[in-house]
Amino acid sequence: MKNFLKLASRNRSLILGFVLIAAFCSGQYSGFMMILVTLPALLYYVVRFGLAWHNKERSMHYLFAIGVVVAASAVVSSVHFYRHFSSRKEADRVVRKVLDFREKQGRFPSDASELGDLALRDRSRPLLHYTLLSDGKPALFYAATFIPFDTWEYDFSSRTWFYRSH
Repeated sequence: MKNFLKLASRNRSLILGFVLIAAFCSGQYSGFMMILVTLPALLYYVVRFGLAWHNKERSMHYLFAIGVVVAASAVVSSVHFYRHFSSRKEADRVVRKVLDFREKQGRFPSDASELGDLALRDRSRPLLHYTLLSDGKPALFYAATFIPFDTWEYDFSSRTWFYRSH
């Protein structure tokens, strides 16, 4: 524990930097940027660790840095996994409402207002949109949480979600 605290006190700027990076990359649609920071940093610290493995103090410094980078990446990944699964849960609720409506009415709803009390316009959630296309097919999609412009779309004929990268 004493060695860990010593390493932490010597690496305050590294810790602060990755805390700030993790906070920024945990924001909606910005998780992909963590990859742009993490991969070069990990490569650098792993190489430096390999070159300094014979010197215990230097190698511990680089091992600590690798741990900080991995921990920051784990935080960002956890935030985005949570966002993805909560968004999917909400989207699956809408799918059930659409399918229930179709079963009862014999047609797909023309827009989200026919589905009743749905939080499709709740700004705290990623974009979730339902519409009926001109050919009579329903379209439901929501924004991917990790990267901007990408979406998850539901195919009502196969009853599966698919990822669309724009």
